[in-house]
Amino acid sequence: MTLFKRILSSALLVCSLSPLQSALAAPVVYALDYSTSTLLTVDIATGTSTVIGSNNLLRNGLAFGGDGTLYANNSGSFGTLDTNTGSATVINGATGRSLQAMDFNADFSKLYGLDFNNGGLYQINSSTGVSSFVANTGLTLPSSLAIRSDNRAFVADTFTSSLGLREINLVTGALGPTIAALTEGMTSMAFDGNDVLYGVGIGTDRLYRIDIASGVSTVVAQLAFGDVRGLAFRAPGVTNSVPEPTTLLLAGLGLLAAGCTARRRRG
Repeated sequence: MTLFKRILSSALLVCSLSPLQSALAAPVVYALDYSTSTLLTVDIATGTSTVIGSNNLLRNGLAFGGDGTLYANNSGSFGTLDTNTGSATVINGATGRSLQAMDFNADFSKLYGLDFNNGGLYQINSSTGVSSFVANTGLTLPSSLAIRSDNRAFVADTFTSSLGLREINLVTGALGPTIAALTEGMTSMAFDGNDVLYGVGIGTDRLYRIDIASGVSTVVAQLAFGDVRGLAFRAPGVTNSVPEPTTLLLAGLGLLAAGCTARRRRG
């Protein structure tokens, strides 16, 4: 077998394995620490945290759009965070809202937020940062909102005696009864692409995997940051702009093959 054919065979093998590697890859969740405005990722399989970067503008409530844009806010400000550097771009610096909890609906057509100060449910225009009132919820200091792929939405009733997981109606703002008692209050929650719920404990700074039916919370990682108020997973199929290792390998193999071909022609 010639060198060129060996290179080509290796490239084809990498291509065939790449979808399998993507399917088996453990999800990575993005988290935002309020006190340091640091954006980080946590590998769900290993619990390893990786710091991306920090900013001094947006510290609360993460939510990924369907195109991979990461939205965040602070008291009165709304904007985006660069997932490669952590730097912030403010879209609206005078929203008048402290939307600590945010999430998109299933088809990413609507961004919802809960006002930490008045417990109101709002719909947010992600292009302008302007929020429209939907309904009162009766929640006290809401800090978490997670919407599943069937558009069922959940909150952690952290600052009341119930300390439970509850469903919230995104049209009326009505709260359902406590589904399950939680191990502790949650400062933020998010569903992954398989509708598995995760949350960050308010007292322990632990990342939990939460069973919706029972409320049983399994520790995934102990976070090194003490005030995480934003949690979000990328939409399924949306990847980072940084090339994956398989992409880089294929590019290298292609260049090598081209070099071999050129040498053969000169010979």
